[in-house]
Amino acid sequence: MNNRTKRDRLSAIAIIAILILLVVNAYLMYDKFNNDKIIEQQNQELKEANQLKNDLEEEYYEAISELEGLKTDNEDLNQLIEEQKNKLKDRKDQIDNLLVDKRNLAAARVKLNELKNNIDDYLIEIERLTAENQALNADNQNLKQENQVLTNKVNEERNQRTALEEEKEDLLTDQERLKQKQEEMLKKINRASVIEVGDLIVEGFKMNDNGKLRSRRRARNIDLLKVCFTTSSNPVAQSGKETFHLRIINPIGETIAVETMGSGVIQSQVNQELIRFTTFTEVDYRQEPEQYCLDWKPLTPFMEGLYEIELYNKGYRAGKTTFEMR
Repeated sequence: MNNRTKRDRLSAIAIIAILILLVVNAYLMYDKFNNDKIIEQQNQELKEANQLKNDLEEEYYEAISELEGLKTDNEDLNQLIEEQKNKLKDRKDQIDNLLVDKRNLAAARVKLNELKNNIDDYLIEIERLTAENQALNADNQNLKQENQVLTNKVNEERNQRTALEEEKEDLLTDQERLKQKQEEMLKKINRASVIEVGDLIVEGFKMNDNGKLRSRRRARNIDLLKVCFTTSSNPVAQSGKETFHLRIINPIGETIAVETMGSGVIQSQVNQELIRFTTFTEVDYRQEPEQYCLDWKPLTPFMEGLYEIELYNKGYRAGKTTFEMR
């Protein structure tokens, strides 16, 4: 083999080696590019997961703080706030579990947006209930003041009637005076002995499968209506059994009544008209304020709207309020 042939072979081998090196180098560069891209994607997912977790923590603890700030001395309202806090905790735990696996970032984002909407709904509902509770307390205070005004008015009217009767006694014969006095005294005593009621509170309840009652405001969720009231201290009324008739008037002006469930009619002592009532209760009156409650569980669902609630004693209306079902 001559020298030229050897040089040609060496040149061919060198070219082949260079081509192999170029191919290897190109592969390594391509592999590095793919690895850098994967690392960049992983870093982006990690950054997004951390951001979602920070957003979750911020939304959750801010909502807990706001719910705590809405607590009052109303036990039912405070219980509702605690229930909402537990629901938020469950949803937060679900999102935390999704963030453990980066493949669930999309689902975590959806859940986080749902959580934000739930928080807004919770806060709006609690604030509405708080406002209703404050308004109810104000109404109760007004009822007490009105009751005091009525008591003063009854005493004033009694004094005026007494004076009028004394004047009439001089003009009537003994028999006519006695008869007139008896009739007037019977009316006065009957009216004055009416036991006015205060703190008239109406609340709707839903009965769970376990028999527990939960307060509700929506008509379709109410199985039972509880009406509670406080009797006034009336020295004219004698101690003993007293009957209070409850009248529930639906939003279209009809008195809810089912005879087989205790409904009936009473006669108004104001205009002698017959008044249809829903149900009644008999209490042991002891001439001092006491609270009593009546339950009404209808055979048909309640309709939405404003209900009028009236209580009667001895044929006179002793208290009145309203209750709205959404």
